[in-house]
Amino acid sequence: MPALLPQSIKAELIERINHGESINVIARALKLGKSTVYYHYQRLRGRRYRVPHFEPCASENEGEICGVFAGDGSQYFHPESYSYEVNVHFGEHNIAYAEHVKQLFDHFFDKQFLLRREGSRDRRLRLCTKSKVIFHYFHNYLLYESTHKHDTVHLKTLKLPLNFKIGFLRGLLDTDGCISMDRRSGRQCAAYYTTSQKLAHQVGLLLSELGISVGTCVDSRQGYKPCYRTYVLARSIDTFLKTVRPFKS
Repeated sequence: MPALLPQSIKAELIERINHGESINVIARALKLGKSTVYYHYQRLRGRRYRVPHFEPCASENEGEICGVFAGDGSQYFHPESYSYEVNVHFGEHNIAYAEHVKQLFDHFFDKQFLLRREGSRDRRLRLCTKSKVIFHYFHNYLLYESTHKHDTVHLKTLKLPLNFKIGFLRGLLDTDGCISMDRRSGRQCAAYYTTSQKLAHQVGLLLSELGISVGTCVDSRQGYKPCYRTYVLARSIDTFLKTVRPFKS
């Protein structure tokens, strides 16, 4: 049995193990021997810690997960602790939708994500976890620069199963889109908003593939990145709602 650790070091060690960091990473960050880390790793593994297990298969749920991440997800690699953080951000009143996304992520990634408020003053919600394998998962389907994902994110390819595409359109609409009511017609309207020109183009192609008519426009304001809007035309709104089935509807 290794020597007893200070309580603060032991607590951090346990937290890192539960977040999925490797033995080498933990040993390097906490300046501990690998045998010490391995001892605690083995003790926790059987009763508290389990490596996330999932297989990418381009399912509809994966499409929705990737759409959610493309819209409101973020990633951070912390070199000081050598940890990989994955987040999804929600407005402070979007509790029902945040819980829906948590259930979706928990089930697919085989890992419990943490849903919490950002802070005492900032009441927005954040779904988060620390996991290297989940951090890298999104690159199976998406291309983006982690430092400025919002204007670079797009699908690696459109050669994907139809159900994945439907899920992706759903997740993206529920995060970076809106459904509103047209006062004149009394009908619902749906639109996607993004600063990624490539993603906006892909959204138009995906909707067209589903037989949904769309229009596009660009909002260019001085000092801001162009915002690309892809909206569903009135004659296709019913088809869109029945096919994509967004949470917001």
